Amino acid sequence: MALNTFGLVVNLLNVACSMYKGYDFNSLCVDKSGRLLAAGDGGIYEVGGDTDDGELIPAFFELPTNSFGSDKVKRIREVIVTGETDGELFVSTLVDDADNRRVVGPLEFNGNNRQGSSEVVVDRAQEGVHWSIGVGNSDSEGITNGADFSVDSISVMMIVLNKLNVRYALRRG
Repeated sequence: MALNTFGLVVNLLNVACSMYKGYDFNSLCVDKSGRLLAAGDGGIYEVGGDTDDGELIPAFFELPTNSFGSDKVKRIREVIVTGETDGELFVSTLVDDADNRRVVGPLEFNGNNRQGSSEVVVDRAQEGVHWSIGVGNSDSEGITNGADFSVDSISVMMIVLNKLNVRYALRRG
């Protein structure tokens, strides 16, 4: 499987896009029954199921970087995720586009395939102006549990510190 490939699928009804990374296919389509099909040198495949040729499927998404309307340095103390999962989920945080991604969790939902809300505490050492929050089914060591999930909302409890980020202030002007 080529890890440097990706495919884009566009829902023509609402113009929503989905990106499929790491698939060694040259085309993707959805048939009349709603199945996602992919074609490559080895033939035509249905994309779906709980495993990829017997391997658990890693899943992850990251929200766009956000300054939450303030140029001041912030700490996020807690991330609250509402959604549904059949396994453990983990939250990751990235600050000021640095090489400082941290994975915290797991989120504790009430049983398998239950709708619920869960929160995780974020390390106090992480602070910055711009934050990005991600959710996935792999822990801090990259071990995937293959959990299926959907997220309805993400909220944060934030502390705005009484200081400006000097690097950010100098860049702006």
